[in-house]
Amino acid sequence: MRRALAFATLAAALVGCETVKGWFGLDGEKPADPPASVPAQGQLTTIGEDIDRADSRVAAAVTVVVENAANPAVVEAEGKVALGYLPKPDDGDVAIARARAAKADPETYAAEIAGAKAFIAKVEADWNAAVLASKRNAEEVEKARKDVKAAGEEVAKLKAEVARVEAEASRNVWTLAGVGLGVVGALCMAFIGPRVGLPLLASGALLGSVPFVYSSPWFSYILGATLAFCALMLGWYLWDKVRDAVHASDNGPTEG
Repeated sequence: MRRALAFATLAAALVGCETVKGWFGLDGEKPADPPASVPAQGQLTTIGEDIDRADSRVAAAVTVVVENAANPAVVEAEGKVALGYLPKPDDGDVAIARARAAKADPETYAAEIAGAKAFIAKVEADWNAAVLASKRNAEEVEKARKDVKAAGEEVAKLKAEVARVEAEASRNVWTLAGVGLGVVGALCMAFIGPRVGLPLLASGALLGSVPFVYSSPWFSYILGATLAFCALMLGWYLWDKVRDAVHASDNGPTEG
């Protein structure tokens, strides 16, 4: 019964391992909450070792009982030791054993011994198969975790690549706008004069440098210098307008 209980515990652990796929969403369904308590692989190994140790001690005590069949005191003492490692038997099983002992039929004993050996062999085979399946499930869970981690890293790389491409496209737009404005400024310098062309050239250079300046650690200093330059240009423009107005007044017609 102890082996059956341990096997039931292992089976519950195997079912818990199957649900791990659901935790990661690998079964196409909504991820489920992990079970509150599922025995780990090491815990199952410890349980199996404890069961084997108890079974060995029971077998040893029964062996001594058989060897000392002529010594009732030893038989009674070792029998109690064996019972100490076993759960309370079912009343029906006790009744069957008492009837078998009262009958004392060698053929009945031989059939019971053969059945017991076949039962133990089946339990051992089932136990080994369950342990192997548990190990495979543990490996599958670990592989699934690694796959999920690798997928997350791949998604992060793709996001970084998308951000890089978007930033590159933005820089290209600013650069083309700056070049275009610079060409217009150069044409204005050639055909209209510096008063129109120079601000356009400065604006083109400013537009082309926007993406590089914005990501620079010197952004605040560059922004301050740009604002100062714009203030200087505004002052120069106002001074030029006032000067033109004064010259126009000096060159105008005089009365008298």
